Amino acid sequence: MPFAKKYSSLIYKVFFVFLFSFFSSFSQLSITSNAFALNLAQKIVGNGINISNATLNTGGNAAGTFTYNGSNLGLTNGILLTTGLANNAANGGNYFCNINNGNVFSDADLTFISPQGKYDVCILEFDFVPLCDTLKINYVFGSEEYPKAIYNAYNDVFGIFLSGSKPGGGSYASVNIATLPNGITPVSIDSVNAGWPIGTNASHFNYYHDNYSVPNNDIAYNGYTIPISSKAALVSCSKYHLKIAIADGGNGLYDSGVFIQGNSLNCANPPVVTPSAFYSCYNSGTVAVHVTNYAGTPSYTWYPGNQHSDTLKNVVPGTYTCVVDLPGVCGNYALTAFVPTVQVVNVTTGDQLICKGKSLHLLASGANSYTWFPSSGLNNISIANPVASPSVTTTYSVSGTTTGNCTSVDYVTISVSSLTITPDFIASTYQTNIDLSAIHFTASTAGAVLFTWDFGDGTNDSIAQPTHVYNEAGTYEVGLTVYDANQCSETVYKEIIIDDILKDLYTFYIPDAFTPNGDNINEIFKPLGIGWDPAKFKFEIYDRWGRIVFTSNDPDTGWNGLMKGKAKVEPDVYVWHITLKDIYRKEHSYIGHVSLLK
Repeated sequence: MPFAKKYSSLIYKVFFVFLFSFFSSFSQLSITSNAFALNLAQKIVGNGINISNATLNTGGNAAGTFTYNGSNLGLTNGILLTTGLANNAANGGNYFCNINNGNVFSDADLTFISPQGKYDVCILEFDFVPLCDTLKINYVFGSEEYPKAIYNAYNDVFGIFLSGSKPGGGSYASVNIATLPNGITPVSIDSVNAGWPIGTNASHFNYYHDNYSVPNNDIAYNGYTIPISSKAALVSCSKYHLKIAIADGGNGLYDSGVFIQGNSLNCANPPVVTPSAFYSCYNSGTVAVHVTNYAGTPSYTWYPGNQHSDTLKNVVPGTYTCVVDLPGVCGNYALTAFVPTVQVVNVTTGDQLICKGKSLHLLASGANSYTWFPSSGLNNISIANPVASPSVTTTYSVSGTTTGNCTSVDYVTISVSSLTITPDFIASTYQTNIDLSAIHFTASTAGAVLFTWDFGDGTNDSIAQPTHVYNEAGTYEVGLTVYDANQCSETVYKEIIIDDILKDLYTFYIPDAFTPNGDNINEIFKPLGIGWDPAKFKFEIYDRWGRIVFTSNDPDTGWNGLMKGKAKVEPDVYVWHITLKDIYRKEHSYIGHVSLLK
C-alpha cells in the first residue's frame, strides 16, 4: 500500500500483536478469541431461529466475541469477524491493525462484490430455519483502510449472503443482504466514507463514523459505519443458508472487521407461547397457555385429560402439558404448567401431659407465618416453636398462612398435672460421729411410685428405705425426689451432720534426737500416741547408705542405737519411716530424721 499508518514503529506493533493475541481489552471494548463456529453462530441468533451445520473458515484468531459498554460503536455485545486478529480491535484508535492471517483464496460471493477481495478471508456460515417471515441482523463494518485507501485497489470486502426460498416463489442464491437501506449498495470502504481528504468526494457519509481524527477513541479501526440493520423476507419454516464473509482487498495489509450484534439475527415478531398456573387455598387450580404475535387460531391439547381449550379450571394439584399447534408456523409447542399442593399448618408436637411448673416446645410446620392462641403460657405467639408453660390444661390453636395467603388451623392440647403427694423423709439420726456414720433413711411419702435419693456426697439410691455410710466428716444436704404416676416430681432437702471425733482419739508424736549413752536418760527412740491399731504398725530406720538398722511391728518397742540389736552405730542422722492404721481404719504414713548423739 502506498502510504503508512499515522503512528508507531514496527517493533511497537509486533510487541502489541504478541501481547494481545488471545484476549484484549482497551477502555470499554473487550474481545475474546473464539474459533468455534457453533458458539459464534449461537451468539448472534435470537428469537425464532433454529440453526445447524455451523462452520468457520479463517486463519489464526480472526474471530471472537465482544462486549462493549461505551457510546461510540452503537452495539453492546456479539461477535467480531476480521481479516487479522480479532483482539487487536480493542487496542484503541492509535493501534495499527495490520496482520496477515494467511487465509488466501477466492470466494465467488466476495469477488462478485469486489474482485480484489481474496486475502485474509474469514467466513462464518450455517443453516437455519425461521419461525417467521422476516429476518433481520444488526452490524457495524470497520477498517484500517479508512480514510486514505478509498477509491483505490484496496477495497476490503464484506457481505452477508442468504440462500433459500423467497416468499411468492423463486429463491435467494447467495444474495448479499449487507447493503445500505436502498437495498442495492454493498457496505464497503468505497461505498461508506467521508472522502479523502476528509470531506472531499464522500460516499454515504451519513452512515460513516470517523475514528481517524478522534482523540481518546476506544476502537482500533480508523473508521467504521454506524449500526446498520439488514432485513430479508422469508418463508416460515423453510430451510436457509447464511454466510457472513469478510476479506482484505488487493493485499493482506490493513485489517478490517465486522461487529455483529448479539441476538440480532432473529425473527422480528415470532409467535410467543407461555404457560401460567394458579392455585387456590382448597387444593385446586387453573392452568393456561397464552399465544401472542400470532394472527391465526391456535389449537390446544392438554395432557392428562385430552381437553382442547387454552385454560383448564378447578384442576387438582399436579403437572399438566399442553401441545399448542399454530397453523402456518412450523412445528408445535409443548409447554408444562404445574399446580402445587397447598401446604397446611401442622402441629407436630402432639397432645402431651406436663407437670405443673414445667414447660415444653410446641412445634408447628407447613406455613410461612404463624399465630398461636391463647397467648397465656406462651413466650411468643408469632413463631413456629414457642415455649409453652401453662398453669392449667390448655388447648392451643395455631393459624398458619402459606403461599397465596392461604390460611389453615391446627390444634394441640397440653394437659397440666399437679403433684398430689408431698415429699418427706426421716433419718435415724441427723447428727452423729464418723465412727457411727451409718444412717438409715425412710421415705414417708404415700402414693409415690419412684424415689431418688441424693446423699450429698456424690452417691445416690432409688429405694424407699436406704442405709448410707458417710466416710468423711462434714455437713451434707440430703435430697429426696419423689414421683407420682404422671411422673411429676417434688424434692425435699434435710441436713445431716457427721462429726470428726478422730481429733480427740488419735494422736502421733516422735522426737528428733536421742542419746543412747548408758545414762538411762533419753536412751530409746520411738513414737508416742493413742488410737493406733497395734496389728497395723510398722517402724523402720535407715542409715545414710540406705541400710536398715532397725525394724519393729510393736508400737511399744523403740530403737536403742544398736545395728539390728547388736553393735552400736556411730553418732549420725538417720531416716525413719512409720506406717500405721488408726482404730477407725484410716491409714497414716510418716517419714522423718532423727539425730543419734553420744
